[in-house]
Amino acid sequence: MMALIGKRNGVGILFGHKVYGFTAWWLWRSYYLGNLPTLEKKLRVMADWVIDLFFKRDVTRVKTVTEERFMEASAKHTEIQAYRDSSMIRAKESI
Repeated sequence: MMALIGKRNGVGILFGHKVYGFTAWWLWRSYYLGNLPTLEKKLRVMADWVIDLFFKRDVTRVKTVTEERFMEASAKHTEIQAYRDSSMIRAKESI
């Protein structure tokens, strides 16, 4: 049984021996890599892991055109709903 804990850390019990730290992390990744179905997927995952070793996590996000349109439609819907709600409140107050 093994588990990853954060970046480059892991814990596990293998054949009755406790394994932890970088060693457990490396064993888990090796096992995972060995169980991927095709050579192409293994190479892609391995390349991603090598890049991860040398660079910090990328926290940027690029919006797509579809996401931008969705955000605009959501904003318009929210504005329309707020206008309707305020109109209903004014109508009730005038009664």
